[in-house]
Amino acid sequence: MDNSEFGVHLEQISVHEYSGFCFTLPERYIGRSDVKIYVEYRVVDEKSEVLFNVWAQLAEQSIRAFILTSALAVNPEEKILDAIMMELNGSDEFFETTVHFIEHFDK
Repeated sequence: MDNSEFGVHLEQISVHEYSGFCFTLPERYIGRSDVKIYVEYRVVDEKSEVLFNVWAQLAEQSIRAFILTSALAVNPEEKILDAIMMELNGSDEFFETTVHFIEHFDK
């Protein structure tokens, strides 16, 4: 197959590698124990900034919904996972959007 028919050549594509982790929200946080959170992140700017996306899923459902995207300045000595978790823990947007997700898909 000639890849020129698609109009994109591999040397024109910029590929970025992402890392990620997931966890289940504690029941005391949101009133239920079946909300899984998925975080994908990428370190940029010589490890001084982390870009991350957060997704949520109810354990018994196959739908995963986008919650938020954010950028976070990090100290090179700081653990990225800890920095992201601290950011989410203090984020009203994370809490409110997750509650909205649950209300919408828990039917």
